Amino acid sequence: MTTSATALLITSDDEDVSAVEEDLLAAGFEIRRCHEGGERFPCTGIAGGECPLDVTGGVDVAVDVRQHPWPDPTALEVGVTCALRAGVPVVVVGRRGHPFEAWATASVDGVVGIGRRCFEAMDEALVPHHDAALAAVRAVFANHGLADAPAGVVVSRRRGRLHVTITADAPPLVRGLAVTRAASAVRHLDPAATAIEIDFAQR
Repeated sequence: MTTSATALLITSDDEDVSAVEEDLLAAGFEIRRCHEGGERFPCTGIAGGECPLDVTGGVDVAVDVRQHPWPDPTALEVGVTCALRAGVPVVVVGRRGHPFEAWATASVDGVVGIGRRCFEAMDEALVPHHDAALAAVRAVFANHGLADAPAGVVVSRRRGRLHVTITADAPPLVRGLAVTRAASAVRHLDPAATAIEIDFAQR
């Protein structure tokens, strides 16, 4: 199966994640892990391997499976903090009231449809990117007498790369400025993205 996105799969206490893994694979995710062979420390990034967040293709979503109501993050959940610092959306699978409640993009109780929910979380996490890119485009248009020109922006993330599509009617010079400003606005929000691709489509 061709994978369309990458997921960092994390557990709080060596839980059985086979059902989650199967659902993610069926949805088209490539799965990466912070720890190999059940080791709690060190993670692969400091044990001679590559951190999943640094591997080419990046990580699009982090999935933390916690079947126990631990009030604090466990040693195996360090990857959640790393993902959050890198701007990667986090989906927590398990009981509510977990320590990542304020930062997780989504919290779910069951594993059915977790792959679909991860794609939704990826889209939800890009709302600020969309708003920033659209604001940048509108600012450029306003500076060139096109304040009332309709414009649309769509942002997606796949395999660590951000893709922005701007749809509007504008002369070449204005299009070029809009693309540059939108790319800068999105990069400011997401410095960890491995690449930012921007297309401008005429209405």
